[in-house]
Amino acid sequence: MTKPETGRMQRALDVLAERAGDALRVTSGAAAGLTLAQVTAALDSVLVVCDLVGRMLGPVMDRVEQIGERELTERPGESGRALLEDAGLHLSYGRDGLAAARALLAVGLAEIVKVEQGET
Repeated sequence: MTKPETGRMQRALDVLAERAGDALRVTSGAAAGLTLAQVTAALDSVLVVCDLVGRMLGPVMDRVEQIGERELTERPGESGRALLEDAGLHLSYGRDGLAAARALLAVGLAEIVKVEQGET
């Protein structure tokens, strides 16, 4: 990844974090007044964000692996490479955890939709 692409990527992630913070502040104050239909729409948006975050992790995790394989092989010793391998494993578990959380949120959303549509 070239320097301009790296800067662009970091700016995009910074914007995401800022917007997520803005959304948290709004939803924290407004959640009490939501209807069931609005709750389902909000949860659907949360699922979209989970999907996007999971997809964003892929290229970052790939780069960690590339650095471990290519760039650290030139250095003496294995400690840096071993740490990056451990980091890759933890990142993978984190991404899997995010996928599990997303799946559970989707099940909860489906149950809410059933109630909303009178399927109880």
